[in-house]
Amino acid sequence: TSPLMEQKNIALAMARVDFQKADLAFQKTQIAADFNGLVLDKFAEEGEYVNPGQTIGSIYQKDSLDVDVRIPLEKMKWIESFFENGSTPLAKVKVANSGSIKSYVWNAKVARVKAKIDEKTRTLPMTLEILNPDVNIKTIFNLKPGTFVKCSIVGETFENIFVVPRHLLKSGNILFAINGNHLKMKKVNVLRKFEEEIYINGGLNPGDKIISSPLPGALEGMELTIKENGK
Repeated sequence: TSPLMEQKNIALAMARVDFQKADLAFQKTQIAADFNGLVLDKFAEEGEYVNPGQTIGSIYQKDSLDVDVRIPLEKMKWIESFFENGSTPLAKVKVANSGSIKSYVWNAKVARVKAKIDEKTRTLPMTLEILNPDVNIKTIFNLKPGTFVKCSIVGETFENIFVVPRHLLKSGNILFAINGNHLKMKKVNVLRKFEEEIYINGGLNPGDKIISSPLPGALEGMELTIKENGK
C-alpha cells in the first residue's frame, strides 16, 4: 500500500469518528419524554445556543395531574380506615368558581401522604392524583395545570343516619321528642356537625317526632299541646 493510500484511509477513519461524534451530539439535542404530555413553557428558540444544564422548557404528563390538599387532623377519622386496610380513599375534583363553564367532575385518588404534620396549620398534607383529566372532554375548558379546584375525599359510609337541623340540638346532645302527648328528652349520638345540620347515628328511631318549637322551662314528661303542619 502506498503512503498516499494509507493517509487517505487514516483520514477516512478519522472522518467516520467525527461523524459518529456529531451524530451522537445531534441525538442529544432531541428531547423526548417517556410519557404522553404537553408543553407548558419554552425558554429557547430554534438555532439558539444553549449551555449544559440550562432549562429550555417544561412539560407535564397529560394522562394525570396532581393537586396538593391539606386535611385537618380532626377530620382524618373519616378516612383513616381506608389506610388501615392498605388502600387509599377515592376523591372527586371540580373546577372552583367555574361561573359559566359547565361543571365537570374528575375522578381522583389519594396518591401520596406526607410523612410530617404541618405544625403551623395542624393539617396532614396529601397529594391527589387526577386520572385522565381530559377524558371525554373535548372543549378548551378541560382541566389544566394552574386551575383552581375544589376537592372532596370519599370517606366512610354509614347507614341509618338521621339528618336534623342543628339548632334543634340541645346541650348534652339532647333532642326534644314527642312521646304520646308528653315531652321525651332523647339523648342522641351525634356523628358529625355541620353549619346548619347534624348527622345522628344513635338514639333516634324511624317515626320519632322531633319538636321544632321552642319549649321554655322544658321538663321530662311534661304535657304538650301538639300542632302539626301549622295547624
